[in-house]
Amino acid sequence: MRLRLFSLVVSLVILGGLSIWQGWSLSSGQIGWWIALGLGYSLIWLLIGVVNWRRAVGAQRSFQPGVALLIGRGGLQWADQLGVTWDGLSQLAIRRGLFGGAAHLDITGQAGQSLSLNLDSLDTAAGTIDSAVESLSGGTWHVDTRRAGN
Repeated sequence: MRLRLFSLVVSLVILGGLSIWQGWSLSSGQIGWWIALGLGYSLIWLLIGVVNWRRAVGAQRSFQPGVALLIGRGGLQWADQLGVTWDGLSQLAIRRGLFGGAAHLDITGQAGQSLSLNLDSLDTAAGTIDSAVESLSGGTWHVDTRRAGN
């Protein structure tokens, strides 16, 4: 964020210097275009930085201490004893994040339980989760990791 603001200030200094240096030979329309292009580019990147910062703060608030997901022979468990057996599972998929955001592992049980885990917040790779799910479910479930961006 600081670099974006620094870039904006540098753009303003360069545009100010350019307008003073070439101000007598450039028309007001040309100066306006230079200012619009220079500031527009910096402001767009500043806006992207602010949006990404807000998304990161929101993701940080969703983190909770403890184990996010337990994968075992009996099924999947999360949120302090809430879980689903392999037979009671209806969906296990990876969903891509929007606008370059992190991929999520979506788990849905037939009884309506659901969980969406941000893969960036886990200290395990998507391929490791897939291997554990496939081996512990007896080969009945598989996680397609192509959408994880690995």
